Amino acid sequence: MALVATIGLGAIGGPVSAVAGASDTVAASIGVVIRACRVTATASGLVGYQRPDGPRAAAVIAARRPRPVAVFLGDSYTSGWHGIGEDSAGWPSILGVVRHWSVHDLAVAGTGFVNPGWTDQPIGSEVGAAIALRPGIVFVAGGHNDEDLASGPVALAADRVLDRLAAGLPDAVLVVIGPIWPDGRPKATIVRLRDHLRSRAAGLGALFIDPIAAGWFAGANERFIGPDGTHPTASGYRRIATLVGAALETDPRLSFSLARDKVAAVAVSPTALSEVGTMAAAPGSGACPS
Repeated sequence: MALVATIGLGAIGGPVSAVAGASDTVAASIGVVIRACRVTATASGLVGYQRPDGPRAAAVIAARRPRPVAVFLGDSYTSGWHGIGEDSAGWPSILGVVRHWSVHDLAVAGTGFVNPGWTDQPIGSEVGAAIALRPGIVFVAGGHNDEDLASGPVALAADRVLDRLAAGLPDAVLVVIGPIWPDGRPKATIVRLRDHLRSRAAGLGALFIDPIAAGWFAGANERFIGPDGTHPTASGYRRIATLVGAALETDPRLSFSLARDKVAAVAVSPTALSEVGTMAAAPGSGACPS
């Protein structure tokens, strides 16, 4: 007999849930099979469930689904700087843990859309590598280091980056983060670039995040900037992870909470299932919650 589960769809790394009758074996498309009356897949890729023969017994099973690939392009606000905000302490990695992503941070410190930095690697030089990774989501966070360059050429270079990503990754979600500024007084060139990126992102169907308008490091939030007056402190990089995560919640393609509203019926054959993981049962009645 086939069982029918309700599976949440649509969010990259977002939650999936399935509910079936008590004592039925249910397998969701995420690759988790358990005997339960309630199944919940979380953003971490783990599934909590309740056994019908245990009173709300808790257990966790690792979902056997591939982690979505997330690629990050940008400057030192994304790569980290001098040992701070780098690798696992960087906001891409922090966000990747929360959202169960396979993170590839291709950001290069000191670079911009035109500014090649001291490594001769403007942001556009990493687009080919980003496309080759076939990510489900791509972040472009740059422009700060183009502050002293003419706005026209910078805008054109930014367009080339975004257009190439959109063409090479038509099924990926593109997230454009405007220039990050260390206080509430961005230069006019930065504001013009921010406005241009917002318009271009809208035209491409990308999510645009505006750190300047949101005051990420303005006013009292300047305390999250380090002694060099430009780069965030360790807390500042963690703050970026929190703020970007909150911004993702505004997009139905990326939101944990909004994914619950996108459901589809999936027929599951019990004969194709195999139980995985370890159950942690507790003594008591076996009644499933209604």
